[in-house]
Amino acid sequence: MIRRSSAVLVVGVLALAAHGRAQSGAALREALRVEPSADGCVSAATLEPRVRRWLHAGAQPSDITVTVHAASEPPSFSVARDGNVIAERRFDVLPAACSDRLDAIAVAVAVAIEHATSEQAGDGAAAGSAPGESRERDGTPLPRDAKPDDVAAEPEPVPAPPSDAVPEGDRERGEEDGADRNPADDEDRGEADASADTSSDGSALRLFAGAALLFEVLPSTAFAFQAGAELQPSALRFGAAALFSLEREDGIADGRALTRLIGARAHVCMGTRLANDDVDLEGCGGAAAGLVLASGDGFAPSADATLGWLAGVLRAAVRYPATAPISLRFALDGLLNVVRPELQVEVEIAGIPDAPPVTAAAGPIGAAGSVELVIELP
Repeated sequence: MIRRSSAVLVVGVLALAAHGRAQSGAALREALRVEPSADGCVSAATLEPRVRRWLHAGAQPSDITVTVHAASEPPSFSVARDGNVIAERRFDVLPAACSDRLDAIAVAVAVAIEHATSEQAGDGAAAGSAPGESRERDGTPLPRDAKPDDVAAEPEPVPAPPSDAVPEGDRERGEEDGADRNPADDEDRGEADASADTSSDGSALRLFAGAALLFEVLPSTAFAFQAGAELQPSALRFGAAALFSLEREDGIADGRALTRLIGARAHVCMGTRLANDDVDLEGCGGAAAGLVLASGDGFAPSADATLGWLAGVLRAAVRYPATAPISLRFALDGLLNVVRPELQVEVEIAGIPDAPPVTAAAGPIGAAGSVELVIELP
């Protein structure tokens, strides 16, 4: 008898629960009105089960109507009581996936229904969730056995869209802001800045050639040619040049001497640009060395000689136009002759035995003026 009574009690409880769920489902279907979306994702058939899932048993939409406008842009819904709209919500951004979009709308609708029913009851607080039910906070479902929080007074925000979902208005504004920007222009601008930073130093490699007038290098003024290269790995410029002069003829005693210079120069320079950026001023220091090839004519006997030359060099130069790949350079070198070529001719003077030789030599201080054609290599 006891077993039969218990079975009847269980069957009655299950029947009441099923009847209550049927009544709540019917009430929700009566209250929920859905304007389907164009892609068919959001409709009454797809939205109602999800709203029921997030709606706790105590919230029965008996006297309210929820209208979902899924086909409008942007999607929205409104809650009305006795024909008067008491709440509205618009979804400016929704997830792209259909299931995520349905969950976002269902959570917002369920929370709005709970809030409307709690206001009608006059308690001003949201009812707790029944055991076995679950809610969603911030778009993340809670476990079925988790203890639900109190229902918020206002509908919770729709879950944030994926990082690649950007509102149309913001996308348009971003395109307008970046319309005038071009990555290629940024690269060109960076290259221009880099070239501007090194413009005062010129090219990394220069080739030059020119003519020079030598003073106090040979016994008399000589015309010479020079050619060389300059390398610039840093702010300093290192250069070297070969130098050779035309043959000079100088009269000594009763004969004449022919001299020619073959030499080289090495220097280190620093440069700076003037305000107009077209003139490059250079200051250099270095050394020069070479051989003076001399031969005599009209002497008894005539002989050939090879003499050495070594000098310190201080140079000042002006190059124009400094920004062009081909330019002219005017330079003035000061020479400090450490080793000077000196020609000596022994003469015989009647009545004067052991007469001193006649000499011809360059002075201790010399100079050189030159004009050079400079070619800058990229």
